[in-house]
Amino acid sequence: MRIALIGAVGLIVLLLAAVLVGPSFVDWNSQKALIQAEARKATGRELAIEGDVNLSLLPSPTLSAFGVRLANVEGGSASAMVELDALQVEVALLPLLQGTLKVESVALVAPRILLEVLPDGRRNWDLDAPAATEPAPTESTPAGQSDPAPSEPAVGDESGSDFTVQVDSFAIERGLLIYRDAVSGTEERIEDLDGRIVAESLDGPFAVTGEGRLRGVETAVQVTVGRLQRDGATPVNAEVSLPRQDAKLGFSGSLSMNPNPVGLRGKVRGSGENLGAVVAALTGMPGNDLPPALANSFTIAAELAGDEEVVTLGETELLLGDTSVNSTASVTFGPPLSGQLKISVPKLDLDGLLAAAQPVAAEQEAEDVAAEPATAGDTAEEPRAATTDPGAGSAGASGTEKSAPLKIPADLMGDLQIAIDTLVYNKQIASQVRVNASMGDGRISLNRAMALLPGGADLSLTGTLSNGGAGP
Repeated sequence: MRIALIGAVGLIVLLLAAVLVGPSFVDWNSQKALIQAEARKATGRELAIEGDVNLSLLPSPTLSAFGVRLANVEGGSASAMVELDALQVEVALLPLLQGTLKVESVALVAPRILLEVLPDGRRNWDLDAPAATEPAPTESTPAGQSDPAPSEPAVGDESGSDFTVQVDSFAIERGLLIYRDAVSGTEERIEDLDGRIVAESLDGPFAVTGEGRLRGVETAVQVTVGRLQRDGATPVNAEVSLPRQDAKLGFSGSLSMNPNPVGLRGKVRGSGENLGAVVAALTGMPGNDLPPALANSFTIAAELAGDEEVVTLGETELLLGDTSVNSTASVTFGPPLSGQLKISVPKLDLDGLLAAAQPVAAEQEAEDVAAEPATAGDTAEEPRAATTDPGAGSAGASGTEKSAPLKIPADLMGDLQIAIDTLVYNKQIASQVRVNASMGDGRISLNRAMALLPGGADLSLTGTLSNGGAGP
Protein backbone atom coordinates (compact mmCIF):
# COMPACT_ATOMS: atom_id res chain seq x y z
CA MET A 1 0.00 0.00 0.00
CA ARG A 2 2.78 2.38 0.96
CA ILE A 3 4.61 1.72 -2.30
CA ALA A 4 1.39 2.33 -4.27
CA LEU A 5 0.78 5.62 -2.44
CA ILE A 6 4.30 6.80 -3.08
CA GLY A 7 3.92 5.87 -6.74
CA ALA A 8 0.63 7.80 -7.03
CA VAL A 9 2.14 10.89 -5.44
CA GLY A 10 5.14 10.66 -7.74
CA LEU A 11 2.87 10.36 -10.78
CA ILE A 12 0.90 13.45 -9.71
CA VAL A 13 4.13 15.40 -9.25
CA LEU A 14 5.33 14.36 -12.69
CA LEU A 15 2.02 15.35 -14.29
CA LEU A 16 2.04 18.71 -12.49
CA ALA A 17 5.63 19.33 -13.55
CA ALA A 18 4.70 18.45 -17.14
CA VAL A 19 1.83 20.95 -17.08
CA LEU A 20 3.90 23.74 -15.56
CA VAL A 21 7.23 23.17 -17.23
CA GLY A 22 6.06 21.64 -20.50
CA PRO A 23 5.15 24.92 -22.24
CA SER A 24 8.76 26.05 -21.91
CA PHE A 25 9.76 23.28 -24.36
CA VAL A 26 7.03 24.04 -26.91
CA ASP A 27 7.98 25.95 -30.07
CA TRP A 28 5.40 28.72 -29.78
CA ASN A 29 6.66 30.33 -32.98
CA SER A 30 4.84 27.54 -34.80
CA GLN A 31 1.58 28.89 -33.31
CA LYS A 32 1.91 32.34 -34.91
CA ALA A 33 -0.59 31.47 -37.62
CA LEU A 34 -3.20 30.53 -35.02
CA ILE A 35 -2.57 33.74 -33.05
CA GLN A 36 -2.83 35.84 -36.20
CA ALA A 37 -6.07 34.13 -37.24
CA GLU A 38 -7.66 34.80 -33.84
CA ALA A 39 -6.54 38.43 -33.97
CA ARG A 40 -8.09 38.78 -37.42
CA LYS A 41 -11.39 37.43 -36.10
CA ALA A 42 -11.39 39.84 -33.17
CA THR A 43 -10.25 43.01 -34.95
CA GLY A 44 -10.66 42.48 -38.68
CA ARG A 45 -7.00 43.51 -39.08
CA GLU A 46 -3.83 41.65 -39.95
CA LEU A 47 -1.46 41.00 -37.04
CA ALA A 48 2.19 40.34 -37.82
CA ILE A 49 4.72 38.95 -35.31
CA GLU A 50 8.17 39.31 -36.80
CA GLY A 51 10.11 38.15 -33.74
CA ASP A 52 9.87 35.23 -31.31
CA VAL A 53 6.87 34.20 -29.22
CA ASN A 54 7.58 32.68 -25.81
CA LEU A 55 5.31 31.27 -23.09
CA SER A 56 6.25 29.96 -19.65
CA LEU A 57 4.19 29.06 -16.58
CA LEU A 58 6.82 29.29 -13.83
CA PRO A 59 7.12 31.16 -11.58
CA SER A 60 3.98 32.76 -13.12
CA PRO A 61 2.41 32.49 -16.60
CA THR A 62 4.34 34.88 -18.85
CA LEU A 63 3.84 35.61 -22.55
CA SER A 64 6.27 37.64 -24.61
CA ALA A 65 6.23 38.53 -28.29
CA PHE A 66 8.71 40.63 -30.24
CA GLY A 67 8.24 42.73 -33.36
CA VAL A 68 4.44 42.98 -33.17
CA ARG A 69 2.58 44.94 -35.82
CA LEU A 70 -1.18 45.58 -36.20
CA ALA A 71 -2.29 46.80 -39.62
CA ASN A 72 -3.99 50.12 -40.11
CA VAL A 73 -7.43 50.56 -41.65
CA GLU A 74 -7.58 50.57 -45.44
CA GLY A 75 -6.88 54.06 -46.76
CA GLY A 76 -4.91 55.13 -43.68
CA SER A 77 -1.88 57.40 -43.90
CA ALA A 78 0.45 54.58 -42.73
CA SER A 79 0.42 50.82 -43.14
CA ALA A 80 0.47 50.08 -39.39
CA MET A 81 -1.76 51.37 -36.63
CA VAL A 82 0.35 49.87 -33.83
CA GLU A 83 3.96 48.70 -33.84
CA LEU A 84 5.75 47.28 -30.79
CA ASP A 85 9.33 46.32 -30.18
CA ALA A 86 8.05 43.88 -27.57
CA LEU A 87 4.89 42.82 -25.75
CA GLN A 88 5.20 41.22 -22.32
CA VAL A 89 2.27 39.88 -20.26
CA GLU A 90 2.53 38.28 -16.82
CA VAL A 91 -0.46 36.65 -15.07
CA ALA A 92 -0.80 35.46 -11.46
CA LEU A 93 -1.22 31.67 -11.36
CA LEU A 94 -3.26 30.98 -8.20
CA PRO A 95 -6.02 33.57 -8.86
CA LEU A 96 -6.33 32.11 -12.37
CA LEU A 97 -7.21 28.72 -10.88
CA GLN A 98 -9.91 30.45 -8.80
CA GLY A 99 -11.60 32.12 -11.79
CA THR A 100 -9.85 35.50 -11.58
CA LEU A 101 -7.58 36.75 -14.35
CA LYS A 102 -5.15 38.87 -12.36
CA VAL A 103 -2.77 40.46 -14.83
CA GLU A 104 0.27 41.37 -12.81
CA SER A 105 1.83 43.34 -15.63
CA VAL A 106 1.43 44.21 -19.28
CA ALA A 107 4.33 46.07 -20.88
CA LEU A 108 4.36 47.66 -24.33
CA VAL A 109 8.00 48.33 -25.13
CA ALA A 110 8.67 51.21 -27.55
CA PRO A 111 5.15 51.29 -29.02
CA ARG A 112 4.37 53.51 -32.00
CA ILE A 113 0.62 54.14 -32.03
CA LEU A 114 -1.20 56.03 -34.77
CA LEU A 115 -4.77 57.22 -34.13
CA GLU A 116 -6.27 58.99 -37.11
CA VAL A 117 -9.47 60.27 -38.64
CA LEU A 118 -9.53 59.64 -42.39
CA PRO A 119 -10.77 62.20 -44.96
CA ASP A 120 -14.09 60.33 -45.21
CA GLY A 121 -14.60 60.54 -41.44
CA ARG A 122 -13.65 56.94 -40.62
CA ARG A 123 -11.62 56.38 -37.45
CA ASN A 124 -8.89 53.78 -37.52
CA TRP A 125 -9.50 52.76 -33.90
CA ASP A 126 -12.99 51.49 -34.79
CA LEU A 127 -12.21 47.78 -35.10
CA ASP A 128 -14.51 45.45 -37.02
CA ALA A 129 -16.49 43.20 -34.65
CA PRO A 130 -17.32 39.64 -35.74
CA ALA A 131 -20.65 39.45 -37.56
CA ALA A 132 -23.45 38.17 -35.35
CA THR A 133 -25.63 35.37 -36.66
CA GLU A 134 -29.38 35.97 -36.49
CA PRO A 135 -31.26 33.19 -34.61
CA ALA A 136 -33.86 31.21 -36.48
CA PRO A 137 -37.52 32.10 -35.71
CA THR A 138 -39.19 29.98 -33.05
CA GLU A 139 -42.79 29.12 -32.32
CA SER A 140 -43.06 32.03 -29.88
CA THR A 141 -41.41 34.40 -32.39
CA PRO A 142 -43.18 34.64 -35.77
CA ALA A 143 -41.04 35.03 -38.87
CA GLY A 144 -40.20 38.64 -39.64
CA GLN A 145 -40.17 39.55 -35.97
CA SER A 146 -37.41 39.34 -33.44
CA ASP A 147 -37.26 38.66 -29.77
CA PRO A 148 -36.86 41.70 -27.57
CA ALA A 149 -33.20 42.53 -27.17
CA PRO A 150 -31.85 40.99 -23.99
CA SER A 151 -31.23 43.55 -21.33
CA GLU A 152 -27.57 44.40 -21.17
CA PRO A 153 -25.94 44.30 -17.78
CA ALA A 154 -25.05 47.73 -16.55
CA VAL A 155 -21.46 48.75 -16.83
CA GLY A 156 -19.82 47.55 -13.69
CA ASP A 157 -22.20 44.58 -13.32
CA GLU A 158 -20.25 41.34 -13.56
CA SER A 159 -23.11 39.12 -12.39
CA GLY A 160 -23.37 37.62 -15.85
CA SER A 161 -19.94 36.02 -15.53
CA ASP A 162 -18.04 34.29 -12.76
CA PHE A 163 -14.76 35.31 -14.38
CA THR A 164 -13.25 38.65 -13.33
CA VAL A 165 -10.30 40.55 -14.72
CA GLN A 166 -7.88 42.67 -12.71
CA VAL A 167 -4.92 44.57 -14.14
CA ASP A 168 -2.24 45.52 -11.62
CA SER A 169 -0.04 47.33 -14.14
CA PHE A 170 -0.42 48.22 -17.82
CA ALA A 171 2.78 50.03 -18.75
CA ILE A 172 4.02 51.89 -21.81
CA GLU A 173 7.76 52.41 -22.15
CA ARG A 174 9.38 54.91 -24.56
CA GLY A 175 6.20 55.27 -26.57
CA LEU A 176 5.16 57.50 -29.45
CA LEU A 177 1.49 58.45 -29.83
CA ILE A 178 0.32 60.31 -32.93
CA TYR A 179 -3.18 61.72 -33.43
CA ARG A 180 -3.85 62.77 -37.02
CA ASP A 181 -7.12 64.29 -38.23
CA ALA A 182 -7.34 64.54 -42.02
CA VAL A 183 -10.71 66.32 -41.79
CA SER A 184 -9.46 69.27 -39.75
CA GLY A 185 -5.84 68.99 -40.93
CA THR A 186 -4.43 68.77 -37.39
CA GLU A 187 -1.79 66.50 -35.92
CA GLU A 188 -0.57 66.08 -32.35
CA ARG A 189 2.35 63.98 -31.10
CA ILE A 190 3.28 62.73 -27.65
CA GLU A 191 6.88 61.55 -27.61
CA ASP A 192 8.95 59.69 -25.02
CA LEU A 193 5.71 58.48 -23.46
CA ASP A 194 5.99 56.50 -20.24
CA GLY A 195 2.71 55.58 -18.59
CA ARG A 196 0.98 53.14 -16.27
CA ILE A 197 -2.64 52.04 -15.88
CA VAL A 198 -4.10 50.13 -12.93
CA ALA A 199 -7.61 48.63 -13.15
CA GLU A 200 -9.44 46.62 -10.51
CA SER A 201 -11.71 45.28 -13.27
CA LEU A 202 -12.57 46.00 -16.89
CA ASP A 203 -15.22 48.41 -15.58
CA GLY A 204 -12.91 50.21 -13.16
CA PRO A 205 -11.91 51.85 -10.99
CA PHE A 206 -8.93 53.03 -13.04
CA ALA A 207 -5.78 54.96 -12.17
CA VAL A 208 -3.56 56.42 -14.89
CA THR A 209 -0.19 58.12 -14.56
CA GLY A 210 2.07 59.18 -17.39
CA GLU A 211 4.65 61.62 -18.64
CA GLY A 212 5.97 62.56 -22.03
CA ARG A 213 6.61 65.47 -24.38
CA LEU A 214 3.60 67.18 -25.97
CA ARG A 215 4.67 69.60 -28.72
CA GLY A 216 8.16 69.29 -27.29
CA VAL A 217 6.99 70.31 -23.81
CA GLU A 218 7.51 68.03 -20.81
CA THR A 219 4.03 67.06 -19.59
CA ALA A 220 2.80 64.87 -16.74
CA VAL A 221 -0.71 63.44 -16.33
CA GLN A 222 -2.60 61.84 -13.44
CA VAL A 223 -6.15 60.50 -13.87
CA THR A 224 -8.45 58.49 -11.61
CA VAL A 225 -11.82 57.15 -12.79
CA GLY A 226 -14.34 55.41 -10.57
CA ARG A 227 -16.31 52.31 -11.44
CA LEU A 228 -18.17 52.96 -14.70
CA GLN A 229 -21.92 53.42 -14.28
CA ARG A 230 -24.33 53.14 -17.19
CA ASP A 231 -27.23 54.84 -15.38
CA GLY A 232 -25.44 57.32 -13.21
CA ALA A 233 -22.36 59.46 -12.75
CA THR A 234 -18.84 58.12 -12.63
CA PRO A 235 -16.37 60.23 -10.59
CA VAL A 236 -13.40 61.55 -12.57
CA ASN A 237 -10.32 63.42 -11.35
CA ALA A 238 -7.52 64.54 -13.63
CA GLU A 239 -4.48 66.80 -13.48
CA VAL A 240 -2.08 67.90 -16.23
CA SER A 241 1.14 69.62 -15.20
CA LEU A 242 4.04 71.26 -17.00
CA PRO A 243 7.01 70.74 -14.63
CA ARG A 244 9.39 73.15 -16.34
CA GLN A 245 6.78 75.94 -16.42
CA ASP A 246 5.64 75.17 -12.84
CA ALA A 247 2.02 75.14 -14.03
CA LYS A 248 -0.87 72.72 -13.62
CA LEU A 249 -4.52 72.34 -14.62
CA GLY A 250 -6.90 69.99 -12.83
CA PHE A 251 -10.47 68.72 -13.23
CA SER A 252 -12.73 67.21 -10.60
CA GLY A 253 -16.20 66.06 -11.57
CA SER A 254 -18.22 63.26 -13.07
CA LEU A 255 -18.79 61.45 -16.34
CA SER A 256 -22.36 60.59 -17.31
CA MET A 257 -22.94 57.90 -19.95
CA ASN A 258 -26.73 58.05 -20.06
CA PRO A 259 -28.69 59.67 -21.60
CA ASN A 260 -26.66 60.17 -24.75
CA PRO A 261 -24.54 62.03 -25.60
CA VAL A 262 -21.86 61.35 -23.02
CA GLY A 263 -21.58 64.30 -20.65
CA LEU A 264 -18.82 65.68 -18.46
CA ARG A 265 -19.46 68.06 -15.55
CA GLY A 266 -17.22 69.42 -12.86
CA LYS A 267 -14.80 72.10 -11.73
CA VAL A 268 -11.58 73.17 -13.42
CA ARG A 269 -8.73 74.70 -11.45
CA GLY A 270 -5.32 75.80 -12.63
CA SER A 271 -2.33 77.82 -11.48
CA GLY A 272 1.16 78.78 -12.55
CA GLU A 273 4.02 81.22 -12.03
CA ASN A 274 4.07 82.65 -15.56
CA LEU A 275 1.11 82.53 -17.94
CA GLY A 276 3.23 83.83 -20.80
CA ALA A 277 5.71 80.97 -20.40
CA VAL A 278 2.84 78.46 -20.56
CA VAL A 279 1.36 80.04 -23.70
CA ALA A 280 4.78 80.22 -25.36
CA ALA A 281 5.53 76.59 -24.55
CA LEU A 282 2.21 75.25 -25.88
CA THR A 283 1.99 77.43 -29.00
CA GLY A 284 5.67 77.59 -29.92
CA MET A 285 5.50 81.40 -30.06
CA PRO A 286 8.57 83.32 -28.86
CA GLY A 287 7.98 84.91 -25.48
CA ASN A 288 8.92 88.33 -26.87
CA ASP A 289 5.96 88.17 -29.30
CA LEU A 290 3.43 87.80 -26.48
CA PRO A 291 1.90 90.67 -24.50
CA PRO A 292 4.20 91.43 -21.54
CA ALA A 293 1.17 91.44 -19.23
CA LEU A 294 0.93 87.65 -19.63
CA ALA A 295 4.25 87.20 -17.81
CA ASN A 296 2.46 87.13 -14.44
CA SER A 297 1.41 84.46 -12.00
CA PHE A 298 -2.12 83.19 -12.56
CA THR A 299 -4.93 81.08 -11.12
CA ILE A 300 -8.10 79.99 -12.88
CA ALA A 301 -11.32 78.40 -11.66
CA ALA A 302 -14.32 77.46 -13.81
CA GLU A 303 -17.47 75.35 -13.96
CA LEU A 304 -17.24 72.93 -16.90
CA ALA A 305 -20.17 71.20 -18.60
CA GLY A 306 -19.84 69.49 -21.93
CA ASP A 307 -20.96 66.73 -24.26
CA GLU A 308 -20.52 65.86 -27.91
CA GLU A 309 -22.56 68.89 -29.00
CA VAL A 310 -21.84 71.78 -26.61
CA VAL A 311 -19.03 72.70 -24.19
CA THR A 312 -19.67 75.46 -21.65
CA LEU A 313 -17.37 77.23 -19.21
CA GLY A 314 -19.53 79.02 -16.68
CA GLU A 315 -18.58 81.29 -13.80
CA THR A 316 -14.93 81.43 -14.85
CA GLU A 317 -12.53 83.54 -12.79
CA LEU A 318 -8.99 84.27 -13.94
CA LEU A 319 -6.63 86.00 -11.55
CA LEU A 320 -3.65 87.38 -13.48
CA GLY A 321 -1.31 89.13 -11.11
CA ASP A 322 -3.69 91.37 -9.13
CA THR A 323 -6.25 91.62 -11.94
CA SER A 324 -9.47 89.62 -11.72
CA VAL A 325 -11.28 88.64 -14.95
CA ASN A 326 -14.72 87.01 -14.91
CA SER A 327 -16.14 85.31 -17.97
CA THR A 328 -18.51 82.75 -19.43
CA ALA A 329 -17.94 80.88 -22.67
CA SER A 330 -19.59 78.20 -24.77
CA VAL A 331 -18.76 76.39 -27.99
CA THR A 332 -21.32 74.58 -30.15
CA PHE A 333 -19.85 72.06 -32.56
CA GLY A 334 -21.21 72.43 -36.05
CA PRO A 335 -21.31 72.71 -38.74
CA PRO A 336 -21.12 75.60 -38.39
CA LEU A 337 -18.83 75.95 -35.39
CA SER A 338 -20.12 78.73 -33.15
CA GLY A 339 -19.08 80.25 -29.85
CA GLN A 340 -20.04 82.88 -27.32
CA LEU A 341 -17.69 84.71 -24.96
CA LYS A 342 -18.53 87.28 -22.27
CA ILE A 343 -15.74 89.01 -20.34
CA SER A 344 -16.18 91.31 -17.35
CA VAL A 345 -13.31 93.16 -15.63
CA PRO A 346 -14.00 95.51 -12.69
CA LYS A 347 -10.57 97.17 -12.97
CA LEU A 348 -7.82 96.59 -15.50
CA ASP A 349 -4.59 98.27 -14.39
CA LEU A 350 -2.29 97.87 -17.41
CA ASP A 351 0.42 99.96 -15.74
CA GLY A 352 0.48 97.58 -12.78
CA LEU A 353 0.39 94.46 -14.97
CA LEU A 354 3.24 95.64 -17.17
CA ALA A 355 5.33 96.72 -14.18
CA ALA A 356 4.81 93.36 -12.47
CA ALA A 357 5.54 91.47 -15.69
CA GLN A 358 8.95 93.01 -16.37
CA PRO A 359 10.95 91.29 -13.58
CA VAL A 360 9.20 87.98 -14.19
CA ALA A 361 9.92 88.15 -17.93
CA ALA A 362 13.53 89.15 -17.32
CA GLU A 363 13.99 86.30 -14.88
CA GLN A 364 12.52 83.80 -17.37
CA GLU A 365 14.75 85.12 -20.17
CA ALA A 366 17.82 84.79 -17.93
CA GLU A 367 16.87 81.19 -17.12
CA ASP A 368 16.48 80.38 -20.83
CA VAL A 369 19.85 81.91 -21.68
CA ALA A 370 21.54 80.04 -18.81
CA ALA A 371 19.99 76.77 -19.99
CA GLU A 372 21.12 77.11 -23.63
CA PRO A 373 24.68 75.75 -23.22
CA ALA A 374 23.40 72.71 -21.31
CA THR A 375 20.75 71.82 -23.87
CA ALA A 376 22.52 72.75 -27.08
CA GLY A 377 23.49 69.15 -27.74
CA ASP A 378 20.30 67.56 -26.46
CA THR A 379 18.75 66.38 -29.69
CA ALA A 380 15.84 64.73 -27.88
CA GLU A 381 14.49 67.94 -26.31
CA GLU A 382 14.92 71.51 -27.55
CA PRO A 383 15.67 70.95 -31.28
CA ARG A 384 12.37 69.09 -31.77
CA ALA A 385 10.43 71.92 -30.19
CA ALA A 386 12.22 74.42 -32.38
CA THR A 387 11.42 72.59 -35.61
CA THR A 388 7.73 71.99 -35.03
CA ASP A 389 6.88 74.08 -38.12
CA PRO A 390 8.70 72.50 -41.10
CA GLY A 391 10.02 75.07 -43.56
CA ALA A 392 9.41 78.04 -41.27
CA GLY A 393 13.09 78.95 -41.22
CA SER A 394 13.59 78.87 -44.97
CA ALA A 395 10.52 80.98 -45.70
CA GLY A 396 11.50 83.57 -43.13
CA ALA A 397 15.12 83.68 -44.33
CA SER A 398 14.39 84.23 -48.00
CA GLY A 399 11.53 86.68 -47.50
CA THR A 400 10.48 86.07 -51.11
CA GLU A 401 7.45 83.86 -50.50
CA LYS A 402 4.14 85.70 -50.32
CA SER A 403 1.62 84.40 -47.85
CA ALA A 404 -1.96 83.87 -48.95
CA PRO A 405 -4.35 86.74 -48.15
CA LEU A 406 -6.00 86.46 -44.75
CA LYS A 407 -9.63 85.42 -45.00
CA ILE A 408 -12.41 85.45 -42.42
CA PRO A 409 -13.80 81.89 -42.22
CA ALA A 410 -17.34 81.66 -43.56
CA ASP A 411 -18.20 78.59 -41.46
CA LEU A 412 -17.34 80.16 -38.10
CA MET A 413 -19.90 82.06 -36.02
CA GLY A 414 -19.65 83.78 -32.67
CA ASP A 415 -20.51 86.61 -30.31
CA LEU A 416 -18.14 88.61 -28.10
CA GLN A 417 -19.01 90.97 -25.24
CA ILE A 418 -16.38 92.80 -23.19
CA ALA A 419 -17.08 95.09 -20.25
CA ILE A 420 -14.28 96.94 -18.40
CA ASP A 421 -15.47 99.33 -15.72
CA THR A 422 -12.11 101.04 -15.15
CA LEU A 423 -9.06 100.94 -17.42
CA VAL A 424 -5.74 102.41 -16.25
CA TYR A 425 -3.00 102.99 -18.83
CA ASN A 426 -0.07 105.41 -18.77
CA LYS A 427 -1.48 106.84 -15.53
CA GLN A 428 -4.68 107.82 -17.31
CA ILE A 429 -8.14 106.42 -16.58
CA ALA A 430 -10.81 105.36 -19.06
CA SER A 431 -14.14 104.03 -17.87
CA GLN A 432 -17.22 102.20 -19.11
CA VAL A 433 -15.29 100.40 -21.85
CA ARG A 434 -17.76 98.25 -23.79
CA VAL A 435 -17.31 96.05 -26.86
CA ASN A 436 -20.06 94.08 -28.58
CA ALA A 437 -19.08 92.17 -31.73
CA SER A 438 -20.36 89.25 -33.76
CA MET A 439 -19.06 87.04 -36.53
CA GLY A 440 -20.77 85.03 -39.26
CA ASP A 441 -20.96 84.46 -43.03
CA GLY A 442 -17.35 85.58 -43.46
CA ARG A 443 -17.98 88.94 -41.78
CA ILE A 444 -17.09 90.51 -38.44
CA SER A 445 -19.56 93.11 -37.21
CA LEU A 446 -18.57 95.64 -34.57
CA ASN A 447 -22.05 96.30 -33.22
CA ARG A 448 -20.86 98.65 -30.50
CA ALA A 449 -17.55 99.82 -29.07
CA MET A 450 -17.44 102.75 -26.67
CA ALA A 451 -15.43 104.23 -23.80
CA LEU A 452 -15.36 107.34 -21.64
CA LEU A 453 -11.87 108.81 -22.06
CA PRO A 454 -9.80 111.11 -19.81
CA GLY A 455 -10.71 114.80 -20.02
CA GLY A 456 -14.41 114.22 -20.50
CA ALA A 457 -14.15 112.83 -24.06
CA ASP A 458 -15.97 109.77 -25.27
CA LEU A 459 -15.34 107.32 -28.13
CA SER A 460 -17.85 105.26 -30.07
CA LEU A 461 -17.23 102.92 -32.99
CA THR A 462 -19.40 100.72 -35.23
CA GLY A 463 -18.63 98.96 -38.49
CA THR A 464 -18.05 95.71 -40.36
CA LEU A 465 -15.04 93.80 -41.62
CA SER A 466 -15.55 91.52 -44.62
CA ASN A 467 -13.45 89.59 -47.11
CA GLY A 468 -12.02 91.41 -50.12
CA GLY A 469 -9.85 90.42 -53.03
CA ALA A 470 -6.58 91.20 -51.23
CA GLY A 471 -7.83 90.37 -47.75
CA PRO A 472 -10.37 91.77 -45.30
